[in-house]
Amino acid sequence: VKFSTIAILATFLLSSFPFYSAVAATTRIYVTPQNNIYTIDTAGVGTKFNVTIWVENAPNVGGAQANVEFNDTILRVTRWFEPRNDPQYIFYGRTTSALPSPPDPGYLHLGPNRGRVLISVSLFPPNPPYFTGNGIICIFEFNITKVPTDPGKFTSALTINAGETFLLDGDTGNEVPGVVKTNGYYEISKPGPKY
Repeated sequence: VKFSTIAILATFLLSSFPFYSAVAATTRIYVTPQNNIYTIDTAGVGTKFNVTIWVENAPNVGGAQANVEFNDTILRVTRWFEPRNDPQYIFYGRTTSALPSPPDPGYLHLGPNRGRVLISVSLFPPNPPYFTGNGIICIFEFNITKVPTDPGKFTSALTINAGETFLLDGDTGNEVPGVVKTNGYYEISKPGPKY
């Protein structure tokens, strides 16, 4: 009887307390749309498209930096936006510092078929509350500069998975550890003949 009473009491007590997962949600920086796929029927030289850099499960963010590498023989970044008026912006309604100053995307040619843009945004002054949750870091405008003239396709990774893409903890000023970075992709194709 004593054992049964203890078992019933233990079951009651355990069911009275909610259980929380010990695993924290992974913080992720990613590109949307992830796949930017066109044909010469839907896009051409001079066509522009936007790529948005998002963060998911951000913890206590006081600043962010986004680095995007791409094939600069077929694409060019014409400008970037700090989407101040968008409620999904991580620093919506706050005073910020943005470098380089929009719309300059900070383009740099790194080598054959490799270009890069690098921007940063941070709260200024760096006062709490800091950003926690899901939101937009920035938006880049790409311009298509070359398309296939023969059947085939041109492609480019939109690479953000680099050390220059990171989040800063608002309290410590240190880089937020363990952030997963998911690259994007661009493709434009010319279909072959139909038989």
